[in-house]
This record gives sequence, structure tokens and C-alpha cells, in this order.
Amino acid sequence: MLETLLISLNEVCILLLPILGAIVLGYLILILRKVSLALTKAESVLTNVDGKINQLDAPLHTMTTLAHTVDDVHAASVRGVNKAINFLVKHMSTITAWLKELLEEYNQSNTTPEESKGEE
Repeated sequence: MLETLLISLNEVCILLLPILGAIVLGYLILILRKVSLALTKAESVLTNVDGKINQLDAPLHTMTTLAHTVDDVHAASVRGVNKAINFLVKHMSTITAWLKELLEEYNQSNTTPEESKGEE
């Protein structure tokens, strides 16, 4: 009885395997076709994106040049301020003496004769 069942199952499998193989092959063909269509769309999208990226090259180059220019201006201003500070520190005594002279001359020219008499 078990032997008869196994023989029957063998005959059914011999008949069904080619049919199932054809069905699986059909699904495989459909899947490969969808993958092919997706790759074709992806290629067109990538081509479009590549064109857009190429259009951005000029503005990006301009921005890079502008950034370098700003960096150069900043560096020049820092150098200028540092030179001015170094000059002031180096010549502080001379500048102080000059300012004292100016203040004394200003004070002397702004005193009125009455103030001068009152001080004497």
C-alpha cells in the first residue's frame, strides 16, 4: 500500500515538475524584464542628474573663488592690524610724548588772559 502511494506520487511529480518549471521560468522572465526596465529608467535618471551636476560646476567654481578671496581679504586685514599694533607698542613712548605736547599746546592756546592773570 505504501509502495503504491509512492509510485503514484512519483508519476504525479513526473507530470507536474515540467509544468511547475515552466511557471517558475515565466515568473523569472517577468522579474528580469522589470529589472531591465528599472535599470533603463535608472540610466536615464543618472544621465539627467549628471547633466544637472555639470550645470552646477560653474557656480561652485565661482563660490570657491569668492571664498578664497574672502580668506585673502581676512588675512590681509589681520596682518594690517597686527602691524599697526606692533608699531604702536614699539613707538609708545614717542606717541605718548607727542600727545602730551599736543595737549599742552591745546591747553595753552585755550586759556584766556583772565585765567592766566588769576593763576599768577
